[in-house]
Amino acid sequence: MFFEISERLCRRYPALDPFRIRRERFGEVMRLITRISASVPEEEKQTTVWYDEKGDKHIRRPAQKDDWY
Repeated sequence: MFFEISERLCRRYPALDPFRIRRERFGEVMRLITRISASVPEEEKQTTVWYDEKGDKHIRRPAQKDDWY
């Protein structure tokens, strides 16, 4: 789990490296991850994009509220 977190951080912030992240306190790293996840809008978090075997692109978004009646 920690390896995946450090990989994600190193990809997002190229100045970081896994050794530098490992020297930091676990709480500080988790606080950074929490703030990064909170900065992404909810619409982007729940949108799923995939390609089928034909190469067609499928996008799944959360259902809109259907309380108009």
